[in-house]
Amino acid sequence: MAVVVLCAVSVLVASGVQAVNVNEEEASKEMVMTATNSLHAVQSGITEIVTETMPEETTEIKETEISEPEPEYILYFTEEDVSDLAKLMLRECGGVESKTEQACVAWCVLNRVDEYGSSIHDVLREPTQFAFSESTEVRDDLYELANDVLSRWNDEKNGISNSGRVLPQEYTYFHGDGVHNYFRNAFSGNYDTWDYSLESPYDN
Repeated sequence: MAVVVLCAVSVLVASGVQAVNVNEEEASKEMVMTATNSLHAVQSGITEIVTETMPEETTEIKETEISEPEPEYILYFTEEDVSDLAKLMLRECGGVESKTEQACVAWCVLNRVDEYGSSIHDVLREPTQFAFSESTEVRDDLYELANDVLSRWNDEKNGISNSGRVLPQEYTYFHGDGVHNYFRNAFSGNYDTWDYSLESPYDN
């Protein structure tokens, strides 16, 4: 009888242990499932946060247009140069009717400035070259013409083509008879006399 009871107790104990083992295994599985679900939830939340904070990809790259700066316009003459040139023109071509011929006197001076790398002031005052005098009056029409020629010459020096030049650069000498001036490309010897073949912006 004692043996039967002992066996029964052993079966009950074994059954209890097995039950405990089963419960512990289920509990472990449940904990693993809970942890796995929590991990998925955390990963999902992180993905959403990253997605929200990441900027949208730009499919089009805008190129910044870089424009080159315009070249600086340089002024190569002064108001004194205008007055001095008008004084010279009164003495050299004040009685000449053609405005183009008068303008050629100014261009002849400027041709020398370019050839010798000098200034208008110095070229006009070079001894025995031009009939310049400081005391000469400044006539309004000649001042206006001198300013016009200087402006065209200045445009040319700044790279503007077809500025309205009426005398080619190689003509640096002239002589007159009181009515007309005759421009030449050399002081003496074989030289060409200008024929006024350039289109003039002035009325002749």
